[in-house]
Amino acid sequence: QAPAVQLVLRHVAAGTHAVAEPGRNIPLVAELCRRLGGLPRYLEFAAERLRTVPVHRLLACGPTAEMLWSNDHALLAHQRSAVQSIRWDLGLLTPEHDRLLRRIAQLGGGGFVLDEVATGYDRTAPVEANPLALLSDLHEASLILADPQDRYRYRLAPFVAETLDRTLPGGGELDRWPSALAS
Repeated sequence: QAPAVQLVLRHVAAGTHAVAEPGRNIPLVAELCRRLGGLPRYLEFAAERLRTVPVHRLLACGPTAEMLWSNDHALLAHQRSAVQSIRWDLGLLTPEHDRLLRRIAQLGGGGFVLDEVATGYDRTAPVEANPLALLSDLHEASLILADPQDRYRYRLAPFVAETLDRTLPGGGELDRWPSALAS
């Protein structure tokens, strides 16, 4: 079993109907983990849902960001839901990170490679941040994920684009993008 599947199973109470028949449900749990990008926090939220909802029903309905939350009031507000976690991360971004993340969101959900966000970067321009360093920061914040098959191919983490549309001023519209990064 993959580590993500093990994490979900460990967080679901033993003997619940969601994972009572591991031979039948493990592939469904693996699909859930795949849809959630393998992000531990999302998996913990999903495991909490699996205590009351069978995995096949959770998959049939999404999962959506609104389904991923916790009843644990000992957690800080930004730790209680996927949406609040993403909003908190977005609030910590510099304007340069924000612009790059919006640019990535406009590339679509199919993923991207470094060259697609670094094309035209002028290393001599003192005012523009290096998009490669910014990309690394976005990855460390789990706002983008590396492809498990190709670690130099990336995609937005689940629910980031939707949260960007709801959170940042101007919705999903791209603010003026630095000309050196425009494709």
